[in-house]
Amino acid sequence: MTERLGSSGQLQAVTDRRQARLLTDPRSAAFIHPFLGRERSTAEAAREAGCALTTMAYRIRVLHQAGLLRIVRTHHRPGRPISYYRSTQDAYRVPLAATDFADQRDQTHRIGAPIYRRITDAYSAALASSGSGIRLITRDDHGGIYSTDLPPHRTPDHHPLMFEDRTIELTVEQAERLCAQLDRLIDELPDRDDRTGKTRHSYAVMVAAVPLKG
Repeated sequence: MTERLGSSGQLQAVTDRRQARLLTDPRSAAFIHPFLGRERSTAEAAREAGCALTTMAYRIRVLHQAGLLRIVRTHHRPGRPISYYRSTQDAYRVPLAATDFADQRDQTHRIGAPIYRRITDAYSAALASSGSGIRLITRDDHGGIYSTDLPPHRTPDHHPLMFEDRTIELTVEQAERLCAQLDRLIDELPDRDDRTGKTRHSYAVMVAAVPLKG
C-alpha cells in the first residue's frame, strides 16, 4: 500500500529502543493508533481499541512515560478532570536497527503472525458455524489452481464474508494495475464523512500481491 502521511505531516525517525519496541511489538503497537494525529480521551481510545478502560489507562501511562504521547488539553468538570492525549508526532518511522528484530524476515513474521491468527480465528469460527467441512481443489476458468473451504457468503449474524487466496500468472503491467485497484478500493471504502447514519462494523481485511520466485 502507498505510504501516506497526513497534511500536518510531523514525521519522526525513532532511535530510542523503548519507543521502537512499543511501536512495533504486536502486543503494544495498536494502543497508540487512536492517538495518531488526533486527540482522544482514555474512554474514547478504549472504545476505539476495543479494550477495557483500565487497560487503556495503563497503556496511556506507558506511552506517555516513553515520550510517545502528550496531554493536549484537560476538561475540568465536577469530580475527576478528563485529559486528552495525542501522539507526539503524526507519524513514526522505525528503522530496523532500532528494534529487537533480527532481520526483515523476523520482523515480518513476528508482526504478521498475530494479525494472520486474528483473521484465521474469526474465519474458522464463521466456517464452523456454517457447518461446512469441505475442501475443494480445482482449476479456475483461467487454468489456475484454486482451493477453497467453500465458506458461507454471510456469517450467522448476516455479515458478508470472503476468504480466498490463489496464485495467478500476470504480466508486470497487470500486477501493477491489480495493486493500484486494490489500494484505491480499500482507500475509498472507509468514508469517514458518510452521513447515512448506518452502523459501522470492524472487518479484518488483509491484501497481498507478492511476486513468487520460480
